[in-house]
Amino acid sequence: MQRTRKFLDHDAQVIPTHFPRMMTEVAVEQGADRTALLDGTGVSPAMFQSPEARISARQYARLASNVLRLTGNSGFGIDLGKRVQLSNLGMLGFAAMSSPDMKTVLELCIRYYRLLAPFWDLSLEVDGNVLRVTAQEAISLHPLHILATEVLLVTFLSVSRALLGKDIPCREVRLDYPEPPHSARYAEIVPSAAILFGQPLAQIAVDAAIMGQKLFSSDPVAARVAERQCATNLSPSLSPEGLLAKVRRILEAKPGRYPGPEQVADALQTSPRTLRRSLDEMGTSYQALVDMARCKHATDLLTATNMSVNEIAERLGFSEGRALRRAFKRWTGSTAARYRREKAMPSSGSRAHR
Repeated sequence: MQRTRKFLDHDAQVIPTHFPRMMTEVAVEQGADRTALLDGTGVSPAMFQSPEARISARQYARLASNVLRLTGNSGFGIDLGKRVQLSNLGMLGFAAMSSPDMKTVLELCIRYYRLLAPFWDLSLEVDGNVLRVTAQEAISLHPLHILATEVLLVTFLSVSRALLGKDIPCREVRLDYPEPPHSARYAEIVPSAAILFGQPLAQIAVDAAIMGQKLFSSDPVAARVAERQCATNLSPSLSPEGLLAKVRRILEAKPGRYPGPEQVADALQTSPRTLRRSLDEMGTSYQALVDMARCKHATDLLTATNMSVNEIAERLGFSEGRALRRAFKRWTGSTAARYRREKAMPSSGSRAHR
């Protein structure tokens, strides 16, 4: 029987032209030539005028590469995120501004974010008085991960500000990449929050109290109409998860009992060779994803239990605690003991760079 791929890939035409159009306009304002920006992308100016037009992750990545090269601006993602308005989010933006409170907005965004950003895997978690928004790639945009993450982060903050009429109280930002050359500009985004680079996950922590904030633009009838339209527009092609998200979920399902690549390929109804080739194209590997799963499980156990490092190492399949300590330092740039100590303490608001 022929295997079928049930995950989104680089060539799936699923990305609406909202952000590619804005990206092009901002780059032109910064001195880039419009024709050169679209060179090699397969994207035409006419596509930016069509609400139905879609491009692939491969095309988006080529456009973003052109933008960075022609503008020479490594912090372009920050500039682009600052330009995003609710109106740029289409029907999802209208549904958000019509919602009764921020809790409803966040729930809407988690249900329908694939309408605008299908290459992300987003999740929300409320931990006491802290709300954590976590982002992981579903379709890799390597090596443009920093730009894409910055656009997502700044868009979240700017749209929240537009809905509430004020900045949201941000406690901490964790970023899963090394400190970039333009890191000083992060003070423009979150002036008082701690910023940690080289972390296992990209995550922003804000006061959970924002979920109870009411919106002055609320309209219950408009909200129902807008959400109905969002549900209609979320086509079946956007429902499957991206390959990276699917592999991560399989690996994270049973801590310490990580299936081999053959078993993962079988679960995805593809061949091990195709899986390896797809992951390689995305700039990663099966082993790298296993390390990510182990790192996530290790950080969870360090912060949520009183298990010793040796006990955690045994749970996660390490030969000894020393092996986990070495791996943890390699993954996060921090020792397991320091990570546990810092996570147990409330953020002081000081800025930190790792």
